[in-house]
Amino acid sequence: MALLLRGPVFRALVSYHHVATRQTGVAVLTDPQVTATLRLWARDNPDATMDRISRRALQLSARQLRFSTQQGGRDADSLVVSGRAHCVGYARVYCAATATIIAELNQQGRYRCEHRVAKLHLLGWNVHAYIDHPFFRDHDYASILDRDTQRSLAVDPSLHDYLRVDRVREHAKD
Repeated sequence: MALLLRGPVFRALVSYHHVATRQTGVAVLTDPQVTATLRLWARDNPDATMDRISRRALQLSARQLRFSTQQGGRDADSLVVSGRAHCVGYARVYCAATATIIAELNQQGRYRCEHRVAKLHLLGWNVHAYIDHPFFRDHDYASILDRDTQRSLAVDPSLHDYLRVDRVREHAKD
């Protein structure tokens, strides 16, 4: 039962307060094996929704990366090669995988993935205020935006890798 409720419980307890957007550009993955897998998936799913695109990108980032306090590279391709990332790298690879799928679906005018920075709040309390270490000053996540419906879907790829929580609760940038 706890496994089934982990997402709703997490979203009830923790919120992501959007404080910044990382300007990483519209990076797509170029690793031949990874892009072939994503392109094949996109061809097999031409009517993929934002939720299905997100799930596929989450699967890829979880399969390609392992959490590390040492970043395994600066761009998505070097992160995939090293297999190491912290929250910044997970969000970067997720956004690159999402952009690769969106480009293959020719939906760049509709969908956009943003690499975002948040302060995590547990039951309304900013947890970063209680941790005095530069590594924990904020947390990176991603949000896919659907321009047609004005809907957004916030995800934390590093959280998904460990808890399989597929979306998070986001508060708008102040």
